[in-house]
Amino acid sequence: AGPWAGADRPLNPNPRAAHPPVVPPPPTPLKVLLVEDNQMERWLYSEVLRSRGHQVVPAADAEAAWATYEADSFPLVILDLVLPQGDGLDLCRRIRARPGGDDVVILVVTGKDDPNVMQESLDSGADDFLSKPVDAAVFNLRLAVLEREVASKQARRQDRERLLSQEAEVGSLLANLDEVIFAVRSEEHTSELQSRLHLVCRL
Repeated sequence: AGPWAGADRPLNPNPRAAHPPVVPPPPTPLKVLLVEDNQMERWLYSEVLRSRGHQVVPAADAEAAWATYEADSFPLVILDLVLPQGDGLDLCRRIRARPGGDDVVILVVTGKDDPNVMQESLDSGADDFLSKPVDAAVFNLRLAVLEREVASKQARRQDRERLLSQEAEVGSLLANLDEVIFAVRSEEHTSELQSRLHLVCRL
């Protein structure tokens, strides 16, 4: 079997389904890092991603993928496990280890249909796992799920940022309050000293 069921029919890649399910694209297109060394598979995945409105940035090996990831921001990464100049599991771990790496959604696509490999992928930081040969309709449905996960992670990140901003504002207010209290007490102390000096002068 090829990497994609019915790859000779790009407009209807699944020969078992004359009318594959229609999944509406997300309201906000994503920039997707697609890491796949096989040119045909890379093209097939890109076609589905672009049909959903996403911008696809391809990479054919692990080092190129890492350099691309470091230079830009990607809320969704799709990668193969077996890659030139490295492997997908290491790439998963490196992405997760970077600041903001937990906010990235990672889909692993591989021909290794092995439960141990699946578990190792999840342990390395992957959010989901898809085995080859990939059915276009299934890939489309899986993308819809991952898009919702991206939206959820982005919402949680915004909540964290809003909370940190509120904490900073509260801290600033408390600091200003301390300064006001110190100024008031200093003024009261100064007034008391002036009153005592005035009494001394009258004696």
